Amino acid sequence: MKESKIVKAQGDGTWEKNGETFYRFEYEFENGDVGSASHKSESNKKNIGELVSYSMVKNKAGYNQIKFEYTPKSFSNGKSNAIPYDTMCLSYAKDLVCHEKIKLDDMLLWSEKMFDYIKDKRNGS
Repeated sequence: MKESKIVKAQGDGTWEKNGETFYRFEYEFENGDVGSASHKSESNKKNIGELVSYSMVKNKAGYNQIKFEYTPKSFSNGKSNAIPYDTMCLSYAKDLVCHEKIKLDDMLLWSEKMFDYIKDKRNGS
């Protein structure tokens, strides 16, 4: 597993599989690595400046395929009784799926959006 900051993230087209559209993004990292990753949502790409853990393998076409490591987010602030905001946001996103407000495929995206909103509010933004 590698770790580096993203210095460039750019849309690189779409492709379909089993009737589902995937959005391909090309990523360039601070350490010089370049590769692509596909996401189910246009807005589900990683952000420039974000420190990420990832692995890369050559796909059948010879391109570097990036697989990002999913790391749950929470606020601990060094305290043992930290509120698990990541779990709370995922639970709320699940409720939105159950009430058919969002699609199951978008559950993690909405969970992360809610988490980022809480993080911004806690940091005074």
